[in-house]
Amino acid sequence: MLNNIDVHLVVPTPRLFGIPVIADNLHKVAAEYGITVHTNTEVRTVDAPGHKVAITSVGAGGSDTTLAYDLLQAVPRQSAPDWVKTSPLSSGDTNGYVEVDNHTMQHLR
Repeated sequence: MLNNIDVHLVVPTPRLFGIPVIADNLHKVAAEYGITVHTNTEVRTVDAPGHKVAITSVGAGGSDTTLAYDLLQAVPRQSAPDWVKTSPLSSGDTNGYVEVDNHTMQHLR
């Protein structure tokens, strides 16, 4: 079935994952499945009646283009709410996540 479909993955980051060894493996899997990966790029607009999505560069190596689609699955960027990002709970990264113990899920501080 994969020979009959054209899959594109659009990610705003330079790689598919932040941990290099995992990113390398994900890149290999995407290549094996014939998935076109658009890094440093994000969806800007969706033309639902026209079945088109516009993607734009958000970093070096990104691209500006329009992709046609039959099925679109869009997932918004993950981020903590602003009130968490600006609180002492935040880890200080751009996403505003909090640091937790892997076993108890309690905040580390």
